[in-house]
Amino acid sequence: MKESKEHILKVAFYLFLQKGFKEVTMKEIVEKTGLSKGAFYHYFKSKEQLFFEVNDYFLTILAEVHYKQFSQSSLRQFYKDYLDRISGMFQNMITSGILGSGNSTINYYTMVFDAFKMFPEFRARMIEHDREELEVWKEAVARARAGGEISTVMGDEQIAKVFLFTNDGIAIRLLMENRIDEIRGELMKLWDNFHDQIAAKVSPAPVQ
Repeated sequence: MKESKEHILKVAFYLFLQKGFKEVTMKEIVEKTGLSKGAFYHYFKSKEQLFFEVNDYFLTILAEVHYKQFSQSSLRQFYKDYLDRISGMFQNMITSGILGSGNSTINYYTMVFDAFKMFPEFRARMIEHDREELEVWKEAVARARAGGEISTVMGDEQIAKVFLFTNDGIAIRLLMENRIDEIRGELMKLWDNFHDQIAAKVSPAPVQ
């Protein structure tokens, strides 16, 4: 039973990516799944319900980041672990065919915004997720400051937002240009340069 529902979600996800929510019909989804109407409607009573669960499953679970697994020793290692995780996520999406062909990349973001408009609870959940993510980055920055790794007049939240917002901007731009494999490298260069700017400066030893 669980396998049938996951099969429907996967089929619907690919269809929404290729054509968008409005263009996909329930009849088409039922036909593509190869299941009977009775089996299909046992799980989903409407296209809206199916669309919500597709977004809930693929756009939240698939993109989930387990920050506790990242290094706590330094801010530099923390963001490198983050980039490894994001890079792996995109690679999995490319391998599975979710991203990288036709309009699928554009529709990936269209799906998010459509879900925001249609389901206020989904939007609220994503906003809360973003708030929690910002707090995690602020904690990483605070540890780096307390440990003497960085020294700057910029506040912890400002620094955390630089990492998060540049990640969003560069990822979206390169995804739209089908340059997914360049995301990690571009962010690494930018973040390394930024880290160098806020790193604690070591005073030269006095001349004897």
